[in-house]
Amino acid sequence: MTQIASPHAVLVIDDNQKLCKGLARILKLDGYRVDIANSASAALDREEWQHYFAILVDRKLPDSTLTELLPQIIAQAPEAAVMVITGYADLESSLQAIRLGASDYLLKPIDPDQLRARLRRFVELREARDEVRMRDEQVQFMVDNLPAGAAYVDLKSNLVRVNRRVEELTGYSDAELSDRDAWFRILFGERKDEYQAAYENARTTGLSQPWLVDLVTKNGRKMIVEFSGYRYDNHEVWLINDVTERQQYEEQVRKQRDFSDRILETAQVIILILDREGKIVRFNKFMEVVSGFQLEEVRDQNWFELFIPDSSEEQIRESFDRVILGAEIEGNVNPIRTKSGLLRQIAWWGKPLRDADGEITAVLSIGHDVTDLMNIKSQLVQSERLAAIGEMITGLAHESRNALQRARACLDMLSLDLVEQPAHMDLTHRIKEALNELQRLYEEVRGYAAPIQLSLGPCRLKDIWEAAWQHITEAMEDRPIVLQAHDDLPEILCVVDRLRIEQVFRNVLENAAAASPPESVVTLKSEACEYKNAPAIRVQISDNGPGIEHQDPNHIFEPFYTTKQKGTGLGMPISKRIVEAHHGEIYVAANTSKGATIEIVLPCKQPNPY
Repeated sequence: MTQIASPHAVLVIDDNQKLCKGLARILKLDGYRVDIANSASAALDREEWQHYFAILVDRKLPDSTLTELLPQIIAQAPEAAVMVITGYADLESSLQAIRLGASDYLLKPIDPDQLRARLRRFVELREARDEVRMRDEQVQFMVDNLPAGAAYVDLKSNLVRVNRRVEELTGYSDAELSDRDAWFRILFGERKDEYQAAYENARTTGLSQPWLVDLVTKNGRKMIVEFSGYRYDNHEVWLINDVTERQQYEEQVRKQRDFSDRILETAQVIILILDREGKIVRFNKFMEVVSGFQLEEVRDQNWFELFIPDSSEEQIRESFDRVILGAEIEGNVNPIRTKSGLLRQIAWWGKPLRDADGEITAVLSIGHDVTDLMNIKSQLVQSERLAAIGEMITGLAHESRNALQRARACLDMLSLDLVEQPAHMDLTHRIKEALNELQRLYEEVRGYAAPIQLSLGPCRLKDIWEAAWQHITEAMEDRPIVLQAHDDLPEILCVVDRLRIEQVFRNVLENAAAASPPESVVTLKSEACEYKNAPAIRVQISDNGPGIEHQDPNHIFEPFYTTKQKGTGLGMPISKRIVEAHHGEIYVAANTSKGATIEIVLPCKQPNPY
């Protein structure tokens, strides 16, 4: 006979019909469905044992013993709680029932309250088991249908069940990976113990952090997988994702990045990246060498304000704006200002950098330092000009020297006849002075065009500029000017040609004194510095004059430029040639105060020509 299914169904097996009816009345009051069997055979004829959550069975039945019946009942209804009804209060009979698989026992006469309390406990236990079973089934369903490889692990039995994705990844079936030992032994081979120890350690943190493991598939292919998992109750779920291709791609990216970094750090060109606002994102080691700035000093600062001279800023900003709009530039040459204040000429190639969406996010610039090349080119042009001037002046001086000597001889003879005529004698004296000035100009131009030969030796610069100033003050007794020197390097020697460097200091100090008003101060400061990665001394000479009014103040080093009424305008160009012959530099420094400042940088030692 088919019974109506109920989650709270109770089966009573007892040959005492009166007892069965009484129990049925009591239990129905609590909402249970009660089925009755008056014999063992009547009970075993039933088919739907799975509906009973509790079975009450009499210890003594007319057609079977408890020892025979109880195992059959448990086999038919393994999830049901079996309570044995007994009239014997001895301990041995109770233990025997428990040993046979019973959940509990009841003594006759049955106490209704006690029975109802125990059944409520069994109902709660059944519902808890059903909930756990349903949750396990849900988890197992999710595991089976995950796109990643997953294993469902029973921690009590150590049994493992894997989903289809694990079989696809590894080639091993669920039966082959049936327990934890098989899982580690088969999949990880020689590294089994290492990974098992790592797994046990990871369990202390709940398997929350994934880690990479090397896995060997059934066909021998090595695979890199990401292993992670989580735990609940007495189960764990393991997840494995094949990240072999991702790891290979990341390794390629890492190698490419390392290669790019090596290029950045070793390339003998400037590599500069600016954002859309012109702020510094990155530059390489060569830029640090050229500019004197470390990247961390200037990162996120405005490139134009820090490195570009005012005279070139507008032009360079226009080029930058074109690149931001998508254009590329090639071979643009402009100066940059170094940390020491010197200017370096850089030839730039620039192109926009785009993100994955094609939007321009930055500008990449490659710069070649062409300062030395431009200097050499300028020197070659200058040498050709000087050679032409020298050749012309040499011939002219030779021919004019004879003419000047004849003119002087004639003036000497004329002077003998004009001794008693003072006015005429004054005219002849003036003519002689004009001839001497003309001779001096010829010699000065010839000296500027002639090659500079140096006689080098260790000298204290302080001694040289003091000697130069002494000569100047003797010639300027009517214009008292004070030299205020700040020299912190009295013992540092420079290998220089003393007479040539004295000529440089005399030219610069003489110009500073001439530009300053009477009874003013010319300031001289010296300090140690580095120039072209070698020890050097920088000397600053500042006057109190009106300054240099010109877009490019360094034009004072051009031949024949002068603001004086007398002179050839060759003093500063000659000084520049002398300083450059010493592998140094002379230039007009940026000066926010009144007057002009000339800076002279001389290396302490001259480079080996070989």
